[in-house]
Amino acid sequence: FRTQAQLDGAAKDIAVLKESGVPFELLDRAGISRVEPALASVTDILAGALRLPNDQTGDCQMFTTRLVDMCKQLGVEFRFEQDIQRLD
Repeated sequence: FRTQAQLDGAAKDIAVLKESGVPFELLDRAGISRVEPALASVTDILAGALRLPNDQTGDCQMFTTRLVDMCKQLGVEFRFEQDIQRLD
């Protein structure tokens, strides 16, 4: 979060995380540098951060390419670059 107002605005999101049992860590500037040393040079412009230690990322292009391949094997027909006139 770049501003304290943005950080304060995350209170509702944090409440949802707590209610759902999702692990999180609210980081101050020192915490940001500790967790992500690459951000140490810019912590002066950050108010804080919300870290979700169990969060993961993936390769979106690989996922969608393989999903298309699997769907095609199941008989799905894709029509790319088509204008849709209506859905029945």
